[in-house]
Amino acid sequence: MKKVINPRYQHLESRLVEVANGNYTPEFVYCNRRNVVERVSIDGELFVVKSYKKPPLINMIAYRFFRKSKARRAYEYALQLLDCGFETPLPVAYFEKFDKGLFKQGVFIAKYEPHKLLESIFDGSVSADERKVILSDFIDYLLSMHKKGVMPMDLNAGNVFYYKDDATGHYLFSLTDINRMKFGVKPAFKEMMFSFEQCFFPLTQMGELIDVYVQKTGIRYPKVVYYVMSHRMRRYRRNRSKSRFAALFGKK
Repeated sequence: MKKVINPRYQHLESRLVEVANGNYTPEFVYCNRRNVVERVSIDGELFVVKSYKKPPLINMIAYRFFRKSKARRAYEYALQLLDCGFETPLPVAYFEKFDKGLFKQGVFIAKYEPHKLLESIFDGSVSADERKVILSDFIDYLLSMHKKGVMPMDLNAGNVFYYKDDATGHYLFSLTDINRMKFGVKPAFKEMMFSFEQCFFPLTQMGELIDVYVQKTGIRYPKVVYYVMSHRMRRYRRNRSKSRFAALFGKK
């Protein structure tokens, strides 16, 4: 098993290895579907453990010889994101397991963050006025990422934490689930809209975000709506094709 541990957590190496091997009792399970995401306590500190599912054979070969595994990308991209001045849960370690010379499974461990997810701002827990401030600050955050050449490729609202900076009254954001990122790019407007649409709020709520984006950038409203809806329809057609393909082979 390959292991890479953040020097700040080298003192927890033996315990982190145990966790990577599944020797722990989770305090909370966030997800147990395609991948397993759980919260665990180690020596009084809270961490989030993401165990990626065993990949298909082609990726078992690719991750062994040609491509970085998802766990490795999550760890390295987190360090890059922090270097660029953007928050993300502190990467603690990643592990890669092998079987008969091929990649078998990846495990990524990060520091736990007790913040709310951006998707929760439409559930009635925040007022309309507060939501406007959050959305305005989020657009500033997204624009600053694009300006610095950072392109999240999986920027849905369930992957963004937010919290209030009491000193300024504004909101700060922390990005998680980041194994799909681009750095050092100069995104064209179409690409920026792809990143923007990935938030994937319902259309009525997405309208609020578009309003703020137009006010911030001065870009014409119809142009923003056109590209957002184009990306959304492309996503819909792709998901529909996947569903039909799965149904064809009796998969649910």
